[in-house]
Amino acid sequence: MIRWSFICLFISLAWTVLGCDDSEAEEDTDLDTDSNTSSDTDIDTDSDTDTDTDIDTDTDIDTDSDTDTDTDIDTDSDTDTDTDIDTDTDIDTDSDTDTDTDTDTDTDTEPGEPLPDGEPGKWIWVPIEGSKCRDGSTAGLSVRYSDTSDDLLIYLEYGGACFNQTTCAGSLANITLATQTPFFGSWGIWNFGNSENPFGNLNAIYIPYCTGDIHVGSNEDVEVPGVCGAQQFVGGDNFVLFLSRIVATFPNAEKVVLAGTSAGGFGVPYHYINTAKAFGDDVHVVAIDDSGPPMRDPYFPTCLQEHMRALWDMNEHIPSECPEALEEASLHKLIGCAKDIVNNASFGLVSSYEDSIIRNFWAYGNNDCDPGLSPTYDGDKYLQGLIDLKDYMDAVAFGAVYYYPGTSHTRLWVNEMYTLETNGVRLLDWINDIVDGNMYHVAP
Repeated sequence: MIRWSFICLFISLAWTVLGCDDSEAEEDTDLDTDSNTSSDTDIDTDSDTDTDTDIDTDTDIDTDSDTDTDTDIDTDSDTDTDTDIDTDTDIDTDSDTDTDTDTDTDTDTEPGEPLPDGEPGKWIWVPIEGSKCRDGSTAGLSVRYSDTSDDLLIYLEYGGACFNQTTCAGSLANITLATQTPFFGSWGIWNFGNSENPFGNLNAIYIPYCTGDIHVGSNEDVEVPGVCGAQQFVGGDNFVLFLSRIVATFPNAEKVVLAGTSAGGFGVPYHYINTAKAFGDDVHVVAIDDSGPPMRDPYFPTCLQEHMRALWDMNEHIPSECPEALEEASLHKLIGCAKDIVNNASFGLVSSYEDSIIRNFWAYGNNDCDPGLSPTYDGDKYLQGLIDLKDYMDAVAFGAVYYYPGTSHTRLWVNEMYTLETNGVRLLDWINDIVDGNMYHVAP
């Protein structure tokens, strides 16, 4: 099977070539910027085939202010995926970079207009006024109503990020008819006919990913050298708009599950507190992060975290009750904050031991974001980063992990969600327990 994301990659590459003049299409680029620049790689593979992917870039990124580099290559399967990323990348982050850690954010969400009605069991696409994709086109969400439950699943889609010409070409910048609803619409959590699906009878919201900022940005009109036009990194702004409509549509919900995979997984801890606040203390809001682990430094290097924070303006929607998450290299603290802010909070993280995709992500932070030629990230180090994140959860007495052997990436939206078993515990049973508020670790 040819994965949809490869098709998307080719479409995006064609768009880049046809839309830009020749002066912007060089593979060897020297990016010298004094403002927001970003780059990310997203390559999704899902099959039983062996996939060899070579991405050769010679990129020199010299930034003196808000910049970020991040790589998210989404793949989901138990396949053998050999990914060679040959990059000569020099990311020089100046110590004079201004990051406002005293941001006073007002993140309360007021209910908006309810979403339109629809036939239960059918997806309905709803463009949301004011929301934008990376190319400035209108964003939106899809809703699938249930006729048997008032409860709700909100899902943030996977899909990489955008931080230079090459990686932006592999990250979708708009939403098409094919991407408005789950492309693999009968797998994993979208298998509504499977009686074991813990979300099968819930109302469902599907938020397609088109902003290149892991659903967290609030930075408009960003110029990325070699990429056509100004980039709208507004995934965080979009979510605020979406959430106001969602809350108004489901006033009788007693349980809400906020879930996401890969890029969407990183968005889950970021939006968890504000989602719970929007629905109120009487609603049990659960967070499930699939393959988006907000590790601590040195596993998720500080230079890379702060590059992302500045490029996408991640501080804008960090809850005002969690000022510690505004500190340097502190994105993991959003998990700890939830314990004290969210009533009856429940948070779960799913990851393979040596996720080959996120490891490529972290490799851009090597050597203080000067990774040099062919950056790689050691699998044992990645596992240690996962254990360190688990230890953080233990220290704050909140959160649970399900770590499983291997290098594969994401499990919620594939059928392995029903069959995977680690240390005698099925992933499906662990998910059900997290949804019920029973948190425990499955880990080495």
